[in-house]
Amino acid sequence: MRILALMMLMVVGCGSGRKLTAEEEKVVGTYEGKKDGFTFRVVLLENGIVEFYNNGEKEEDDGKWKIIDGELHANDGISVGVLRKNKDNSITYIARIKDSKREEVPKEHQVPLKKIK
Repeated sequence: MRILALMMLMVVGCGSGRKLTAEEEKVVGTYEGKKDGFTFRVVLLENGIVEFYNNGEKEEDDGKWKIIDGELHANDGISVGVLRKNKDNSITYIARIKDSKREEVPKEHQVPLKKIK
């Protein structure tokens, strides 16, 4: 398994090649939130990759993230999750963009994810 991971790094490359902005550097880290018995975790890596976890299980596909117009956009390959950066350093999933259409998440379903690392 480790050999496969190393081969993937050699083929794909170790990073995105994109330098983070100062604003993006501030949000790099691990965020976690809980709602209705579920634990959600989002990991924003320095190389522009985002990892998603549900109840400790890593989602199969990683995505890419960046900040656009002050909002954090996490693209999972199917849609773009839009997260608001909060004053307390947490982030909150507030909208989804799919097929160029933005759909806001109802307030009762918005879960703040606190920065834990």
